Amino acid sequence: MLRMSANTNFTFEIRENTNFFDESQYYSLKSNKINGINHEFLIQPRNFCEELPYLIILVPSVHTNKIHRHTIRRTWGGENWPGVNLEKTVKLVFLFGKYKLPEMEFIIKQEAEIFNDIVQGNYIDSYFNLTTKILNGLQWVSENCDGTKYVLKADEDTFTNVPLLIEFLKQHGVARSVIGHLYSESHVKRVGKWAVPKSLFPLHTYPDYMAGNTYVLSGDILGKIVRTAQYVPYLNIEDVFITGVLVRILKLRHVNVVGFTMWTSAKPRICDILKKKIITGNKVTPKYAETIWQALHNNSYDYDC
Repeated sequence: MLRMSANTNFTFEIRENTNFFDESQYYSLKSNKINGINHEFLIQPRNFCEELPYLIILVPSVHTNKIHRHTIRRTWGGENWPGVNLEKTVKLVFLFGKYKLPEMEFIIKQEAEIFNDIVQGNYIDSYFNLTTKILNGLQWVSENCDGTKYVLKADEDTFTNVPLLIEFLKQHGVARSVIGHLYSESHVKRVGKWAVPKSLFPLHTYPDYMAGNTYVLSGDILGKIVRTAQYVPYLNIEDVFITGVLVRILKLRHVNVVGFTMWTSAKPRICDILKKKIITGNKVTPKYAETIWQALHNNSYDYDC
């Protein structure tokens, strides 16, 4: 059933994953672990959750995207928003694996010392390992920040109106849930960048899942997701695996929110951010993020309204 948020004006729908019959054994957990989750963290923040965050933002990054990280720290991922008291504690973490060139490791070691917001797992950074990267981040949060209310996974080319997101979560956040833009009955691609062979996923359509640009996980499911992932065949399509396959197996809730971005969304208009018409947007370059941030500081509607 569609619902309307009273104060944030976003239509949303809660879908339960409880009453279904699976025709495939794919959704049955294996009796033994088939995916090892590496518990070793090569770099991690110090005393990060002495004050337990309400929201932790996880941003998967690569060593060379230094400008993206600095921009996110200065803008929407920072603790201070122009003209707004966040009221809740928000923390930012960048996720890394090991770079193919070991001499590049100094980049994130230096940032870790300065910003204390780096988590590096003991795996090779690659597109195929993106699922591993996010699971590694969720594992770190569940082990070090137990009790965190929500986790936002956000790509580097996104922009989130954090105060608006917090307001939505305070009003409509529910336990055992994943929140974002919901895809239903998506066909599995067998060729191209997002190709998945039948040996990894034998079905023709994916389960319902959230667009991977930005989605929110309630804190009470982090450990369950990481543990369950070890008994399910690995899938390199991160959003499908984490917010689709694992959510279905665990019978968690999907909360489909109109204000979240998806892959085909156009670059967000500054006007829509200023007027709180969207919660998240994608296709945002560092330069554009700075432009949005300046508009928020100026509270200016002179851009594209």
